[in-house]
Amino acid sequence: MLQRLLNWIDAAASDSLSVEGDPLELPPLPGQTLFPLLGFREIAGGLSQWMPRQGSWGYASTSPLKGTDGTRVITAYQLADGEIFRTTEWSPSMLSKERTSDALWLVLPEMPVAPPWQAPKSWLELNERLAANHVDLEKMLVDMGRAVRRSPRRAPPWVLLLGFPIAERVGLAPSRFHWLAIKSPPLANKTARRNGFRSCERNHRQWDAEIAISKEPLKWQRTANWASDQLRTRGAAESEMCGRRIVLIGAGSLGSSVAENLLRMGVCELGILDYDWVMMGNLSRHTLSMQAVGHKKAKALAAHLNGCMPDAKVRAFDTVFPPHSEQLKQAVRSYDVIVDCTGDDEVLDALASFDWQSEKLFVSLAMTWRAEGLFAYAASESSFPAIDAKAQFSASPTPTFDDLDEKIEGIGCWHAVFPATADDVQLWGAIGSKFIRRAVLSPGRHYEYFRQMPDGTVEHAK
Repeated sequence: MLQRLLNWIDAAASDSLSVEGDPLELPPLPGQTLFPLLGFREIAGGLSQWMPRQGSWGYASTSPLKGTDGTRVITAYQLADGEIFRTTEWSPSMLSKERTSDALWLVLPEMPVAPPWQAPKSWLELNERLAANHVDLEKMLVDMGRAVRRSPRRAPPWVLLLGFPIAERVGLAPSRFHWLAIKSPPLANKTARRNGFRSCERNHRQWDAEIAISKEPLKWQRTANWASDQLRTRGAAESEMCGRRIVLIGAGSLGSSVAENLLRMGVCELGILDYDWVMMGNLSRHTLSMQAVGHKKAKALAAHLNGCMPDAKVRAFDTVFPPHSEQLKQAVRSYDVIVDCTGDDEVLDALASFDWQSEKLFVSLAMTWRAEGLFAYAASESSFPAIDAKAQFSASPTPTFDDLDEKIEGIGCWHAVFPATADDVQLWGAIGSKFIRRAVLSPGRHYEYFRQMPDGTVEHAK
């Protein structure tokens, strides 16, 4: 550790902290803590919206992220005259009906850092850095304060956002926009007064201008870019996979596991089709929780998934397949990939007879008795080849159905249920998800049968 510190000191002294090609890292921000946290969404190639606005300012709307502690998201950006020019696309679970302009933004030509690689510590230091880029912080603070005082319906700004272009690596051209946040400057409100001074607009402007030369420490707030590719730096599916729109038919335990895997790896546009209800017994191996009991599976699972990731766009279809209404039929046809997780031959026949009107990638996943195996079938065609799929399933060496193994819903309810444990379902959910990825990357007819061995390993039987 000591040697690393000495190396850093040497690099700083020789102005070589940042070597061309190294990953770009933001400078340490004094006083910043893990929370509060402000999430934003800026995608690669999105600079064109912001670069023409260098040196200008405006308002932003933020809202709390439901269920979290100290986490908010930016939902919209307005110009200084109040016109909304951009809204942020978030998961439906994050949308709020109320839109309050409670933040200010300022667009800079570059990251505000002082040599060798230091963020400003005070308003005065920030003013000096911005002046070097021909940005007049004093004038902007005066304009911001005057505008806030003139608009009584606006909430007092709690944060100032500093936006600038940023590159992924040192020496490369900027590829996206980034936001840093500072606790809002203490702009004078309508009733602000100081000893010996009247509470008037002229004095308010003077006090706002003085902020720019204040040595008061900046209170940096943590921000995070929640664009899809930034959210999944720990691991994501291939771009070709992430760009697909997938509808899952069957929101049972296997379907819920597959759907959550797909979403977390980057497939954001999902449809969930099921007409059944969530029962308490389902939770022994389903991804849903007790709050979902008594709700329709499709709606409950879609709501759950929309709450899993900020970029989720999951729609529920509370219907049987095929849907009866033409509107729902068209909605289902709009998806690229059709995944069946029902384990029902009648659904396979319905997939075959349904008029898809274009070529689709079909995938059918089904667990064998006691979840000892998994059928996985894929075909890229204009209709699902149900005859071939069922023939492949029948020819596989599956375990025999045993009446003695039959399970019932519970004492007093002789209703047969499918025997399998949660770890079995999660196992096949993972393997099924990987099968879907392979089918997307290499379309055509594919059939694979997987079998779980007594020691827990999986054999690729076919």
